[in-house]
Amino acid sequence: PNLNGFKVMEQLRNQINKEDWIPILVLTADTDPGTKRKALAAGATEFLAKPFDSSEIVLRIRNLLLMRILRAELQNQNEILEERVATRTRSLSERTEQLEQALAELKTTQQQVVQQERFRAFGEMAGGVAHDFNNVLMCVIGYTDLLLGDPTILQEPETVREFLRTMNTAGHDASQIVA
Repeated sequence: PNLNGFKVMEQLRNQINKEDWIPILVLTADTDPGTKRKALAAGATEFLAKPFDSSEIVLRIRNLLLMRILRAELQNQNEILEERVATRTRSLSERTEQLEQALAELKTTQQQVVQQERFRAFGEMAGGVAHDFNNVLMCVIGYTDLLLGDPTILQEPETVREFLRTMNTAGHDASQIVA
């Protein structure tokens, strides 16, 4: 009592979630096009006016129920896809984090290798400098040993001058190496 089809549709729409779509078939004796437009605007899915063909009613109901089933399956598939996307997104985030960590470790290792290479190059350079400096010192030590070991050489001014020139050159070379 006091309820017409429009009020029933309004109550259904207010009580049912939009995700839980239900088809509404309006059967009426009112053939006014305005009523049909009003019913469809209010949420009716189908509209049939009297006189009814019972086979048409059955087919329309079957089609509407099939639409509801297919819509429910579509919603279910959407939920499954959303879960898959969320899982894949989490997986990609974890993988991205792992890759960023590996990259950070790689950069650290690279810095260590560069530092080790610098130390190795410095060691080679220092070894070369020490070798060259040792050669110069051996020249100075060798000539001074000769002069100190054999005092008769001091009697030969030209030989002493030659030894002093060589030691002087070696001293300048040592100075260049240190510089």
